[in-house]
Amino acid sequence: MNFGQRFGRRNDNPDKAGHYSSVHFNINSGHKEDSFDEQVFYKELTSILEINGWEIRPPQFVGSGPVALKDANELHLGEELFWGEIENGERENLVKMLSTANTFQLGEVEVKQEIYDVNDDQMIEILDSKRDEIKADLLAAFTTKRCDHYKHEPEYIIMDLSKQHDIYRLKRRKTMTGGINPGGGWAYNGVCQNYIKELFQELVDSGEIISAETKNGISYRTAKSDELKS
Repeated sequence: MNFGQRFGRRNDNPDKAGHYSSVHFNINSGHKEDSFDEQVFYKELTSILEINGWEIRPPQFVGSGPVALKDANELHLGEELFWGEIENGERENLVKMLSTANTFQLGEVEVKQEIYDVNDDQMIEILDSKRDEIKADLLAAFTTKRCDHYKHEPEYIIMDLSKQHDIYRLKRRKTMTGGINPGGGWAYNGVCQNYIKELFQELVDSGEIISAETKNGISYRTAKSDELKS
């Protein structure tokens, strides 16, 4: 299955509207020069964005810049760089509007990462489609050469596997309760890690992964072929 076509990842047409990317807008504002006026810089920048339908929120902590929001788009504003998760059609609009500024010059626009626009239920569908692959990875990760060798702290193995099978999702997309996270921030809530944890427990319950008490506590290994329950 092509996840991108089914769940809205940028795919065959990278500029198609409705698809998202993590984008860096490099700028030259001369912020290190004595003539740089931070107040004038942000006044012009926020004015350009607000006129074009963006909502500006104040810095969240000392040393950070404002954050601009529009629908599911999120743009962090700094004196050297603007960065965020931007819908591809909106990216082109930003290039046009930012190019009109007088207090800075827009430089290279870098597309860093493709992003899936999926909620938790769709994420589980993706994981279900990869279930056999994830199961094989779990069994391989807990395989030992000897029957008296076990692996402890399975949570770290599961965490590593979740990094392999997780996907990058919009920060402000739907959470488990179906609501939008209004202030930005990661929408990650462990869906992939919990999925793999549950699959791991199923393998333990079925005997495909064996548990035993060791000097390191309860530890695990993949069952040998002659140990599998019939």
